[in-house]
Parts: sequence; C-alpha cells; structure tokens
Amino acid sequence: MSVAQLKSVLRTSACCAFLVFVLVHALGSEQDAEETNAVAEFALKYDGRVGPVRVGKLEALLTVQNDTYELDGSIVGTGPLKRLLKWQGEFTAKGVFQEERPITTSYQLTESEKRGDETEIKIIRILESTAFISETGKPDIEIPAPEGIDMMSFMLVNASCAEDMVVHDGEDPFQIKLKHPGEDRKLRQGRKYYSGEAEMCRYEFIYDEDEIRKVDIWLAEVDGRKVPVRIRIRIPVIPDGVFKLRLLDDKESEISSP
Repeated sequence: MSVAQLKSVLRTSACCAFLVFVLVHALGSEQDAEETNAVAEFALKYDGRVGPVRVGKLEALLTVQNDTYELDGSIVGTGPLKRLLKWQGEFTAKGVFQEERPITTSYQLTESEKRGDETEIKIIRILESTAFISETGKPDIEIPAPEGIDMMSFMLVNASCAEDMVVHDGEDPFQIKLKHPGEDRKLRQGRKYYSGEAEMCRYEFIYDEDEIRKVDIWLAEVDGRKVPVRIRIRIPVIPDGVFKLRLLDDKESEISSP
C-alpha cells in the first residue's frame, strides 16, 4: 500500500470514528433528555373508616415530572368523619418542589352539598396570591390567598415527615406541628390494603387554641416513591378515623405491596 493510500484510509477511519462519536453522543443526549422529562404517575385510593364502619374515601392521581407535580382527586366523608374533615370535595393542586418539599402554585376545591331538591356548589380557586370564591346564591368574591400550601399537597405529596409549617384548607390557614419524627412501624392492614414497613409521622393540626386535631401519617415506598399508606385522625371519645391505601387490581393500577 502506498503512502497516499494509507493516508486516505486513515482519513476515512478518522471520519467514521468521528461520525460514530457524534451519533453515540446524540443518542445519549436524547436518552438523557427523555429520562429528565420522564413523567411518573401514582394512583392513590383510600377507604375511610371509623372503627369497623366505612365512612368515606379519598382518591387521587399524583403526577410528577422533574421539579413539578399535579394532584387531582376527591375526598368525602360521612357520619362522624364528615364533621372532622374541613377539607373535602374535588380538588386539583399544581406546584413545584423546593428541597423536595411541595410548594403550591395553583389550587382548586369544588364542594357540593344537596339541600332539598337543590345542590349548592362552592368553588375556591387560588392562583398565586389571590383566591377567587364562587358560591351558589352569593356574589363572587376575591380575597388574598391564605398562607402556606394546600392541605392535600401536604398530605399526599410529601415523601417524608414535614417540619412545622402553615397549611390551608382553601380559605383558612392553620398550623401543623410535627410532634414526633418518623418512626419505623410494621403495618398490618388486611388483604385489600398496603401492609409492610412504614414510617410514621405524628402531627398536630392547630386550627385555634380550642381546636387541635392529632393526625398520624404512615409513609412507605410504592412504585418507587414514598406515599401515605395510612392516615389516622385521632378522635376523642369515638374510634379514630382512618384512611387506608387500597391495593388496586391490575385493571386499575400496578401498585402492589412490597
């Protein structure tokens, strides 16, 4: 092989190697971008009980992408549990994560109640620093948004015990205090519900000096993310109100107990 032919082969090889490098780098960058923009969805369905009696349900779809989240769902209680829930109805919350904590950027709560032959509807929309309230039979109002994040983001999006903070129910803010750091517990909730290792966070919800509710939230990893698997509202005199994460069948979700 002549010197000229050798140089030609080397130039061709170098060119091919460069093209391969560019192609591999481009494919890798595209894959990294896809992984960065990956969307994760978590279907969460809870049955609410007071003692052995089923008295409500909580259902939500949590969607997480990069540093943002969206939460869509509904919560309803009947009987003694209804009197304890200041935050029930259909809800949508959007927000961002700051140091892994959810911060609400927009929120909507729709409450409906049947009175006789009519259904009264109340809609609360929060955008940034303003709350818009529309209620059947009343003029629409616009007020400053309450402080803190919304109640549902606090309960369902936090992946670890939260420090003391301000939370709102759509209209009114209240204090939440962490009484005990996370404690590892073994949950046994029955065949239809999550059972296994979980971290328990014990809180006080302080609405005012005369109204304090104790709430325990158990967190466990489900499909790669820590979510609440048990929420207990501790009620004086009567049995506690409890929401337990239901294990969905294959048609509904792939959530399963570890």
